Amino acid sequence: MNKIIPLLSVFCLLYSCTGSDKSYILSITEQHKQYAASFTDTTQSPLDSAEQITFKGVAHFIPDKNYKVTAKVLWLPYTGIVELPHSRGDFRPYFQAAQLNFTIHGNDYSLIGYQNEKMRTQRILFVPFADVTNGNETYGGGRYMDISYMPNASETVMDFNLSYYPYCAYSHRYSCPIVPKENALDIAIRAGERNID
Repeated sequence: MNKIIPLLSVFCLLYSCTGSDKSYILSITEQHKQYAASFTDTTQSPLDSAEQITFKGVAHFIPDKNYKVTAKVLWLPYTGIVELPHSRGDFRPYFQAAQLNFTIHGNDYSLIGYQNEKMRTQRILFVPFADVTNGNETYGGGRYMDISYMPNASETVMDFNLSYYPYCAYSHRYSCPIVPKENALDIAIRAGERNID
């Protein structure tokens, strides 16, 4: 029932690729498949039983290695807690941990990575972002990425092919972080989760 990227498109793409590109596409496609399956797995689904009945599936853009980028990490001095607004009107504590500077299609951009204490312990940067596909090709509220990093890293990998929707895109029961203004990109990121056609 879950809708993922059309297999024929993937096969055509693989036919024109060689070596590491082919392995990369297969890896991302498998991760997308597992993510989609999690919504109908009763042991881990974020949806309740009624929501699973009406669930229409998950779709992704065809994996594109151009959206897997190396970002320069600028660690930010701690300036206190930021109360990020959430979709149901509540606020939750994060702090701005790092500025991630990267290049896509020859142009330079930056996003802020946020953390709470749990994310800091796990060495995860939470990167909510908006782009010009929102509200048309992708969810209007933007998408998220979870970026792993090594201690004191000066660089890390950002893969927009693994960007995902907040759970509030699928259920009114969730309250999700609203993308901060500083994380709005003026480009179309056609990678990661997308709307079902």
